[in-house]
Amino acid sequence: MQIESNIGVTISKKITVRTLCSVVMAIGLTVLYLIPKHFLFGSYSSLCVFHRMWNIDCPGCGVTRSLYSFLHGDVIAACKLNLAILSIIPICLAEILLTLNFFPDKVSSIRRILFQSLPILLAANYLIKYH
Repeated sequence: MQIESNIGVTISKKITVRTLCSVVMAIGLTVLYLIPKHFLFGSYSSLCVFHRMWNIDCPGCGVTRSLYSFLHGDVIAACKLNLAILSIIPICLAEILLTLNFFPDKVSSIRRILFQSLPILLAANYLIKYH
């Protein structure tokens, strides 16, 4: 009896954590959508430590601006800013689908592949920009 209740608690915690992560992600994307364009694309200095230290973009530079462009419907600009967007958007959608419990087995395996493709896309983006 105690084992079953522990399993129930564990499952309940997983669902709660996943739901909380999805809510935070949704709020973050909403806030990003509402940020004025001039704040991200203006003359403000970069927050990236790598960029500040060596004055070159890191592999992740441009992801926020890319996500912003994608949310505003400019897919081509999003891909030009950082190719990782091709993996990040589907990962966000997969997380939402997993939270809503749509096809958990299929979505989970697709999400794993997307997470594995993320470093490859970041590296490809970096090589395309600087070589």
